[in-house]
Amino acid sequence: MVSSLFSTDLKHIILNWLSRKTYSNNFIPEIDGFRFFAIGTVVLYHLNTHFSRTIAGVNTTVIAQDNFFVEAISRGGLGVNVFFAISGFILALPFAKQRLFGAKPIKLADYYIRRITRLEPPYFISLLLLLLVHLIILKENFKDIFPSFLASLFYVHNILFDAWSKVNPVAWSLEVEVQFYVLAPAFAIIFNVRNSLWRRTLLIIVIVVGALNAQLNYQMIESLHLRKSLFMHLHQFLIGFLFADFFLTSWKETLMEKTYIYDLIGLSSLGLLYVFIPSNFITEVLFIGCLFLSFIALFKGIIINSFFTNKWIVIIGGMCYSIYLLHYALIALFSKYSVKLFFPSISYIENYLIQVVIVSPMVILVSALFFVLVERPCMNKDWPMHFFTKIKSILAD
Repeated sequence: MVSSLFSTDLKHIILNWLSRKTYSNNFIPEIDGFRFFAIGTVVLYHLNTHFSRTIAGVNTTVIAQDNFFVEAISRGGLGVNVFFAISGFILALPFAKQRLFGAKPIKLADYYIRRITRLEPPYFISLLLLLLVHLIILKENFKDIFPSFLASLFYVHNILFDAWSKVNPVAWSLEVEVQFYVLAPAFAIIFNVRNSLWRRTLLIIVIVVGALNAQLNYQMIESLHLRKSLFMHLHQFLIGFLFADFFLTSWKETLMEKTYIYDLIGLSSLGLLYVFIPSNFITEVLFIGCLFLSFIALFKGIIINSFFTNKWIVIIGGMCYSIYLLHYALIALFSKYSVKLFFPSISYIENYLIQVVIVSPMVILVSALFFVLVERPCMNKDWPMHFFTKIKSILAD
C-alpha cells in the first residue's frame, strides 16, 4: 500500500516536472500528441541513418534484406513537415480568435518578443554546447566551425552556405520556422475575411499556389540557396492555418463527437504521409491533404485521440523542441557505442530495433534534463524580468 502510494506520488511529481508550463486556457493536448508523432519519426529516421552508415562497412547484405523497412524509416523526415503544419496552426489561433471573434488584440511587439524569449535561449545554449563539443571533444578547427556557428545563430546558414550546419545539421528547419514566425502576422490578415467560404477558398488557393511554386520553380529556388526556406514550405504552414479556421468555427460545437470512422481516416492518412512524400505537384497536394485529414482525426477519432492525449505521449511531445535541438548529436554520441551490439546473424530490422531500445531512452533522458533546466523556465513569459531583477539584486549585494 505504501509503495503503491509512493509510486503514484512519484509519477505525479515526474509528470508535473516534465510538463510544459502554460499560462492560459489554450493548452491543446492533441497538438502535443501530434508533436510526439513528428519528433518520433525524425528521431527514428536519424537513428536509422547513423546505424545504416556505420554497419554498411561491416555488412551490406543484412541491410538489403529489409529494403522495404529501410525505405519506410528513411521517409521519417516528413516529421519536419508535420512540425511546420503544427506551427501554422498554433500561430494562427490567436490571430484568428482576434479577427473572427473579437478576442484581445495582439500587440506585434509582444508577439515577436515572446518568440524571442521562448525560443532563443534554448537554441543559443544548445548551439554553444554543440560548438564546444566540436572544438574540445572532436578537435575541429575553430576557423572551420565558427562561421557555421554564427550563420546558424542568426538563422542564415541555409542562405549563406546552402548546406547543413556543421554545428547542428537539423537547425535548417528552425531557420524556416523563424521565417514563418516573422511573416505569420501578415498571412493572418486572411482572417479579416469574414465570409468563411471566401476565406477558406483564398487559403486553399494560396496553399495550392505554394505547392505549385515549390515544384515548378525548384531549380530557380535552389540556385538562390532557398531550397531550405519558406519558399519551399509555405503551403505546409498554411495547412495549419486552414485547420485553425475549421477548428475555431465549424467544429466549435461538435469537437467532442468522436467516431471510429475518423480512426480509420486518421490511420490511413498518417500512413499515406509516408507514401506521398512530396516529389511532384500531385504528391505535394496529396501529402498536405493527408496532413489536413490527420489533424481532423486527432480530435475526432476515438482510438487516435485516446493515444495522442495519453499523458506520457503529450509530455514527450511537449519536450519536442529540446529533443529536436539535441537528438542528432546525442544519436551520434550513443550510437558510437551501441552499434557494437550488431549481430550479423539476425535481420536489419531486429538489429535496428535493438538500437532503438538502447539509444531512444538515452536521447529522451538527456533531452528531458535540458528541457527542465533550460527550455521549461523560458516558457514563463516573465522570465526576463525575473532574471534581470535577480541580477540586479546580486550586483547590489
